[in-house]
Amino acid sequence: MRVSGTNCMCSARQVKSIVDWLIITPFCRLVAVKILVPDCCFTTYVLNHTMEPTEANKLVVQAYVKAFNQGDMQALRTIFAPDALVYGVLGWGSMEQVIPVWQELHNAFNIQLEVESIIAEGDEVAVRYTERGQSIGSFRGSAITDKTYEIVAMEHFVVRDGQVQRRWGARDSAAQFRQMGLSLG
Repeated sequence: MRVSGTNCMCSARQVKSIVDWLIITPFCRLVAVKILVPDCCFTTYVLNHTMEPTEANKLVVQAYVKAFNQGDMQALRTIFAPDALVYGVLGWGSMEQVIPVWQELHNAFNIQLEVESIIAEGDEVAVRYTERGQSIGSFRGSAITDKTYEIVAMEHFVVRDGQVQRRWGARDSAAQFRQMGLSLG
C-alpha cells in the first residue's frame, strides 16, 4: 500500500501516522481513514484498503486512545456502539453513564495513555499502557496537588462491526492517588 498526496509520496512503512477518524465496514474493508503525515504539509486519505479483522479492530482501539487522550467525548461516543458497556473502577456502565466520569477524570488528571503493547485475536483486543497524568483539577471534591503520576494500566475490548461493544479497564488507582498525594477515601 502506498500513501499519496499532491506533492508527496510516502511509503506506508515510513509513515508514523495519527489516525484522526476511520470507517470500517463489517467485512473489514477500510473505507476511509484520515492520516496526518509528519514532515508533510497535507492530510491524506487511504480508501478501499482491505485488512485483517484483527488489524481493523486494533485501529478502532487506537482511535479510542487518541480520542481519550484528547478528551474528545464526542469522538468516543462514535467509537463505542450505542449499547456498549464499560467496566472500570466504578463497575459497569453505559456510555451515558461513563462519558461524564471520563470527562471528570480528564479534567481533573489530564490522563494520557501511551500504548506499550496491543494484541488482538478475533474480536478481542488487549492493550497495556503507561498511563500518565497530573492533578490539575478537583476530582469529586479532592484537593488539587499539581503532582504527577505514572502507572501501568490495562484494557480489554470487544470490537464488532468497527465499534467497541465492551471495554474492561484495570489500573492501580491506589498508586495513582498516592503519587498525586490524594486520599482514596
